[in-house]
Amino acid sequence: MAHGVSVLQDEQKAEDELAKKRAAFLLKQQRKAEEARMRKQQLEAEVELKRDEARRKAEEDRVRKEEEKARRELIKQEYLRRKQQQMLEEQGLGKPKSKPKKPRPKSVHREESCGDSATKCSSTPDNLSQTQSGSSLSLASAATTEPESIHSGGTPSQR
Repeated sequence: MAHGVSVLQDEQKAEDELAKKRAAFLLKQQRKAEEARMRKQQLEAEVELKRDEARRKAEEDRVRKEEEKARRELIKQEYLRRKQQQMLEEQGLGKPKSKPKKPRPKSVHREESCGDSATKCSSTPDNLSQTQSGSSLSLASAATTEPESIHSGGTPSQR
């Protein structure tokens, strides 16, 4: 019987070894599957980053090309405008380029359009700023009085 017990123990040991090997194999398979899943996830993330980068770069290129096209068009229009101006000047129809027309200040236009009736016109911005410190003066008198007389009455100007 001693011999039979030994055989049973050997068989039990063999089964235990087999179970350990099976468990180790399953753990190894799980680890490999997990690593493969992680690699796949990482690759997908990298692919997505590359795709986003390519999309961003394409957008930048498109914007750059549009800006360059607009710049070229602006240069072309300016060239054509100058060429037309030169042709008009050569024909004597255009205004000479050396004397560009300067717009007159609005206050001059206002005074001219108002004429002599100072009561209907609003005062110029200069006169208004001078009268702000002299509170005793009215706006109507500010439009007709000289700046020196404004300073003599009321509070001195803070100019």
